[in-house]
Amino acid sequence: MKHALLLLLVAAAPALSQPPPGHPTPEQAAPWLGLPPAGPAAELSQQGVVLEAIDANQYTYIEVLQGERSRWIAAPRVAVAKGTVIRFDAGRVMTNFYSRKLGRTFETVLFVNRAVPAD
Repeated sequence: MKHALLLLLVAAAPALSQPPPGHPTPEQAAPWLGLPPAGPAAELSQQGVVLEAIDANQYTYIEVLQGERSRWIAAPRVAVAKGTVIRFDAGRVMTNFYSRKLGRTFETVLFVNRAVPAD
């Protein structure tokens, strides 16, 4: 019985990680948001310390501290831990963005092509 339940969970995992119907993937959303194509690490001009990270479908919403100011960014799914310094591109700001998956509205959220831990 345990093996059958485990097999069912493993088989369902890809479906659970998919965006809801009609929700774009990060690659589909980039042109709509007016984001430039993802480039080399040198183009990751922004930096911040991770305060919180929340995975939602194919995105990770990350609250970062930049100097004295915190802000939310949304990046294609990335594993980051609290306290990690990350680099990300300039992206595109969206105001009053409502995430159905998270059930919350972000006053502002910066959608980026890529976020990576700083070297």
